[in-house]
Amino acid sequence: MSFRLYQVARKTDLRCVEKMVLVTLADMADESKGGTAWPSMDTLARECGLRTRATQNAIGALEAAGHITRQERRGKGVIYTIHPRILCTPAEDAPPHVITDTPALNAPNPLETLIPPEPNGSAPKGAARQPTRLAKSERKSGGRLQSDWQPTELPPELAEIVEAMGNAWLSRELSQFRDHWAAKAGPAAWSPDWQARWRTWLRSGIDRAGPSALPKIAAVMVAAEPVAIGDGLDDFRRDLAKATGAREYQNWFGQSSINRDAEGVLIVAPSEFVADRIRSTFTAPIAAAARRSGFDAPRIVAGSKQQSAMLAR
Repeated sequence: MSFRLYQVARKTDLRCVEKMVLVTLADMADESKGGTAWPSMDTLARECGLRTRATQNAIGALEAAGHITRQERRGKGVIYTIHPRILCTPAEDAPPHVITDTPALNAPNPLETLIPPEPNGSAPKGAARQPTRLAKSERKSGGRLQSDWQPTELPPELAEIVEAMGNAWLSRELSQFRDHWAAKAGPAAWSPDWQARWRTWLRSGIDRAGPSALPKIAAVMVAAEPVAIGDGLDDFRRDLAKATGAREYQNWFGQSSINRDAEGVLIVAPSEFVADRIRSTFTAPIAAAARRSGFDAPRIVAGSKQQSAMLAR
């Protein structure tokens, strides 16, 4: 345990779930090895009292915020380096801070004794410039959701799924989005980018739709991917989408190609990073979906959809 990292992690300003994961990692960290820890995802989730999916999302958020660094080791798990962002110590040779007496209450204001302004009204050369204090509303970027706000065009992969969900569903989500943020008050009601918040709301709405949305999402994914040899992949894709969840399927398999060749099912990820993530996280649901569809364990490689078409010949 690193007591220093543990104390710092407790003082971070994070959401409850993310803070719980960061504090648990700090508690597991070995400071003699650079503040590193290497628990499995199941162990970390069990120690935090969370589900594995929630723990994975928290790890991603902590890494994006700069609180931890992940180093993946193929076949050996992941090493986490914990460095909470509020961790900041003064330089060792920094001089001690000396407290001086404040000026007398009746001391003249130095700004009032400056050189008189130039005849044209501009400030004289060398004159000190008084700082300008901005209102809180000016310092904070963004603003509240306006009553006449309208969403813009969605990214193609999200637009296809939204179209499959239907206009009634979209109209209901838009009304709920407006009502939700109109009822908010204070800083929580502000956003620098309402279009991005709308896209996040839609993705959450697709997840909230639950099993009823899975056939529609799978149909979009199937229509976007070619089948090289034979059939039988539709059931595999639907089972895989059901096992992984709508958002995870879209994030990790939406840009991948799922084909079939003489040796079985072939999953071609767009990059080595995505391929490694699929192997490390989704091996069990992939194997289960393949078994239910009558396939052997699929092969997972990195490449492109054009390369997958060549490999499937």
